Amino acid sequence: MKFGHGFSDELFRQRLKTPTSGKAAGVDGLYPVFQDSFGEDGSQTLRENLVWRTLPLVLFFTAVYFLFFIRLFDLAVVNGGKYFSLSEGNRRRIEYISAQRGVFTDRTGKVIVRNFPAFKVMLISLKLTPEHYSALEKRLGISQAEIKAKALQAQNSGVSELVLKRGLSRDESLSLEAVQDSVSPLLRFTADAVRDYLNPEVFAHTLGYLGEAAEADLKKNPSFNYLPGEAVGKDGLENIYEKFLRGVAGERVLETDAEGKAVREISQKEPVAGDNLVTTLDSALGSFAFEALKKAVEDSGATGGVVVAQSPENGQILLLESYPSFDPGAFSKGLSAEQYQKLSNDPSRPLFNRAVLGTYPPGSVFKLVTALSALQEGTITENTTVDDRGSIAVGSFVFNDWKPEGHGVIKLVAAIAQSCDVYFYTIGGGYGEIKGVGPEKISAWAKKLRLGALLGIDLPAEAEGLVGDPEWKKTVRGEDWYIGNTYHMAIGQGDILTTPLQINSLTATLANGGTLYRPHLVSQIRTESGTLVKQFLPEVIDKIGSNPKYLALIKEGMAGVVGPGGTAYPMQGFPLKTGGKTGTSEFGVSVGGVYKTHAWFTVFAPFDKPEIALTILLEGGGQGSDDAAPVARKILDEWLKKRSVK
Repeated sequence: MKFGHGFSDELFRQRLKTPTSGKAAGVDGLYPVFQDSFGEDGSQTLRENLVWRTLPLVLFFTAVYFLFFIRLFDLAVVNGGKYFSLSEGNRRRIEYISAQRGVFTDRTGKVIVRNFPAFKVMLISLKLTPEHYSALEKRLGISQAEIKAKALQAQNSGVSELVLKRGLSRDESLSLEAVQDSVSPLLRFTADAVRDYLNPEVFAHTLGYLGEAAEADLKKNPSFNYLPGEAVGKDGLENIYEKFLRGVAGERVLETDAEGKAVREISQKEPVAGDNLVTTLDSALGSFAFEALKKAVEDSGATGGVVVAQSPENGQILLLESYPSFDPGAFSKGLSAEQYQKLSNDPSRPLFNRAVLGTYPPGSVFKLVTALSALQEGTITENTTVDDRGSIAVGSFVFNDWKPEGHGVIKLVAAIAQSCDVYFYTIGGGYGEIKGVGPEKISAWAKKLRLGALLGIDLPAEAEGLVGDPEWKKTVRGEDWYIGNTYHMAIGQGDILTTPLQINSLTATLANGGTLYRPHLVSQIRTESGTLVKQFLPEVIDKIGSNPKYLALIKEGMAGVVGPGGTAYPMQGFPLKTGGKTGTSEFGVSVGGVYKTHAWFTVFAPFDKPEIALTILLEGGGQGSDDAAPVARKILDEWLKKRSVK
C-alpha cells in the first residue's frame, strides 16, 4: 500500500505541482487536493480540462490547413489556366506576322497605293534597365521617353513585344542588326511592308496616311485587336475603310531556351491579306490637275487652292485635291514627334484638306441659288427686268455693282451671264417695284441644295459651312437683320460660308436637272483574289423639286457665263458646250477700302448630258474670271483629250 500510495503521491505531485515535503506531502494532505481536482467524477473533469487546454492549438492547425486548402484551390482550379499559360509563356514566344494591307486603284484599275518590302525592329522584352534605354536611344535614334511610352502601351495591352522602328531598308536593317551591345538579345529584325503612294501629293488628303496604333485607336475599335505599333489608317480613305484594308494578322509560336532564344517552331498561322479598294478617282487627270493648281497658286499669290470634280450622273468623285499638300508615305515610315509638330505648325497648312474642311464665302456663285429661289417663289419670271445704273442706295447706304457704269436694263439669263450685282440685290432684298424673295426663302433653298450642311462624303471629317438668316443672327449674335444683310446674302457675301465640295455638288445638281447625289470616293471593295466584297451604288440625297423650266433658265444663264460677253472668258472656244459660274468673294479686313478675294469658278460639261462638274478655288487668289477659270480650262482640255481616246 505504501508503494502504491508513494507512487500515486509522486504522480499527482508532478501533475498538480504540490510540494514533496511538509504537511502537504502526507497522505492526508494529498487526497483533498486529489478530490478537489476530480470532483465527484474525477475522470470527467480532467478530460474537460485537457480539451479546453488543447482547443486553441487544434483551431490554429485547422485554420492553417483551411488557408492552405483555399490557396491550393485558387492555384489549381480558379487560376489554373492562367498560371499554366504563364508557365508555358516561359518557354514559348508568339511572333505576330503582319497582314498585307489592301491596295488602292483608280477608276481605270491603275494602282495608286501599294506596299513595298521593308524591315522593322521589334523589342521582344519589356524588362528594361536604364542602361537598356540608353543603348536603344543611341542605337536606333529614338528618345528614351518615346521608348518608355511604347513599352507602357504594350504592357497595358498585355503583349510582350513592340515595334521600335519601321520602314528600314535592307541595308539599314543589316547595319543595325550587326551592332553588338547590351540590347542585342532584346531586338528582333523582321520583314515589314510600308505604304507606297505612287503620286504622293496628288491625292494625299483623299487617301490619307498610316500611323502607329495609339490608345485612341484601341478604344475606338476594340474588336480589331490592334497590336502596339501596328500601322493603322489615320486619315482619309485609309481611316474610313480600315476594317477592310487591315486584314488579319498571323502568328508564329516558337519554343525558346532559358535565354529567350528560339529553338524550334511549334506552330504557325498565316496572315490574311486586307481587301483592295477600287476608287472613283482619275489618277492621270489628277496628276495633271494638281500641277495646274500648284502653278496657279504660285502665280496668283494665293495661300492655297482646291480642285474638285464629280460625275453629275452618280456623285462619283473624279478629283479631290488640296494644295499645299504633303507626302503621306513619310507617316508610314514613322514621323518623330518633332517632325510631325513641324508639319502641323507649317503656316501654309499642308495637312488641311481645303476641299472638304475649308469654308469660304462663295461670292457670285451663290447667285445661282438666289435666282432659283426667286423663280420658285414667284418673285420674278424670266422676263423680269432691272435697270442697273451701277448701284442702288437705301438711305445713306450705297450698294455698288462690280461694274461701275452698270449693266443697264437686264433680265435673268443675262444677269447670270454677266454676274450683275444690282439685279441680284433687287430680286433678293427688293428695290423699287420688285419686292424681293427675302432672306428666309433664299436660306431655305440654299439648305435644300445642301449648302451649309454635311454631304456625307466617305472621309473622316467634313465642314458644314453656314447659311445665315434673320433667326440665326438674332439667336447667335443677338442682332437684328437689315436689308443690307439680304443684299450681301443675295450675292454670296455676308453670313454665307460654303466648302468647295458643296459648290461642286450644287453645280452637279443643277447640271443633271435637280438630283442631289451623295458624293463618294469608292466604287468597289474586292479581295486580294478579285472577289467582290461590296459594291457602292449611287445614293440620292434628295430631289430638289424645282420646276424644270426654272432649272433650264439657270443653265441657260450658266451657258452665257462661258460664252461671248460672259465673265468666264477663258472658256470661250472650248469644243464642247458647257455651263459655268465665276465668283470673286471678299474676306478679311479691308486695306484702304479694298478686301482680299477668293477666286471661284465652277463648270459642267457637256451641256446637254453632263459627265463632269468641275470646281476651282484659289484661296486669296484674286478673280474668278482671271485666275480660277484658266485653271478649269486647262483641266477640261486634258479631260477632253482623255475622253476622245476612250
